[in-house]
Amino acid sequence: MSKNWFQLSTEEALEQLNVRLSSGLASKDVADRLKTYGRNSIDVHKKISPLKLFFGQFKDILILILLASATVSLVLSLLVEGKDPGEAILIFIIVIAIAIIGFFNEYKAEKTVESLTKLVSYKTRVRRDGKIVEIPSTDLVLGDIVLLDEGQKVPADIRLCVVKNLKINEASMTGEALPASKNTFALKEMKAIADQKNMAFAGTFISSGTAEGVVVATAMNTELGKIAELVAGAGSEPTPLQRKLDTLGKKLGIIITLICAVVFFIIVFFVDDEDRSNVDQLIFAFTAAVALAVAAIPEGLAFVVRISLALGARRMAVKNALVRKLSAVEALGSTDVICTDKTGTLTHGQMTVRELYIGGTLLHVSGEGYAKNGAITSKGLDNSKLKLQDLFRAGVLCNNSHVRNDEIIGDPTEAALHISAYKAGVIT
Repeated sequence: MSKNWFQLSTEEALEQLNVRLSSGLASKDVADRLKTYGRNSIDVHKKISPLKLFFGQFKDILILILLASATVSLVLSLLVEGKDPGEAILIFIIVIAIAIIGFFNEYKAEKTVESLTKLVSYKTRVRRDGKIVEIPSTDLVLGDIVLLDEGQKVPADIRLCVVKNLKINEASMTGEALPASKNTFALKEMKAIADQKNMAFAGTFISSGTAEGVVVATAMNTELGKIAELVAGAGSEPTPLQRKLDTLGKKLGIIITLICAVVFFIIVFFVDDEDRSNVDQLIFAFTAAVALAVAAIPEGLAFVVRISLALGARRMAVKNALVRKLSAVEALGSTDVICTDKTGTLTHGQMTVRELYIGGTLLHVSGEGYAKNGAITSKGLDNSKLKLQDLFRAGVLCNNSHVRNDEIIGDPTEAALHISAYKAGVIT
């Protein structure tokens, strides 16, 4: 099948997908294509493995050194008569406590992310067996005839076949704040996504108008899926805190190992004790060296760091900032530059009427975005004499935007005029 669907006419696209616009796919064809191409869902996250998350907490070098020294200490306490295993057990308790704190924080974050992805599911109207039916967007297959309307999220990559004043907000895909006008004309040359006027892409929103089109790509084969795959494949680097702790752990490990080796050597060769045999002397030297290693390692450091990061993650969660990895909390404090797209991330892609000019008078409009609260003010003038009602009525009548479930649907400019009419009391 062709991948450059924008270069085909609507008839050619429908012919390649073996579907008729008037009747859509037959139920049997849908079942076959669902088996062949799979569900229309973008899933780049692997399922959460609690065991993997838990054992991942033991990757820090300091934790590994503590575990090694505690294990040796515990073994010696079992072999040497009279040696108390309490210290080794205490270290194990501290290490397990550190792991539990990190595990529960990261497991909760992963479950939250997993639940958020489930909320993305929505309904889509399609034509199948000659009838218009509403199905979950995840059940879409190649060749489905989709009916698009204002305010709808495009469920897959679609080659448009019938268009009526269609404008699509593609800010999430192209970064352009203004909606793009669409048509059905085939393009002769290769074009960038922003210039493919006969295509509707998954993840974008219908600002105004209606359309019918045929699904040409689903799931990970959509342009949105390709972006998600690239993001998922990006490698992650250790945070500044992890690098510092790893460096500290390596230095401590080398220094402690050298000191323990020196102590072991001195006791074996320079400390005479006639009451001990050679084997007992070796065991005594080794025990002393391990005790020194345990004493030299800052057992509380990893615990204090993990507790501090967990508290930071909790404070961020109160402000609706989800932290998936505890180490990311400290990394945010070390960030110098943040790269992000503006529209839809730092801004809402909304427009607001700020000033009105009527009868030679300049008026100011308060309020933010599409919130209906706001007022129209002027310096010492009677607004009622300026015929504001006529101005706002004209803005509403020449307008295709509308309110649905307390949300404004339509072109951002027209939506701004619609909201200003609310503020003026023209509509309620």
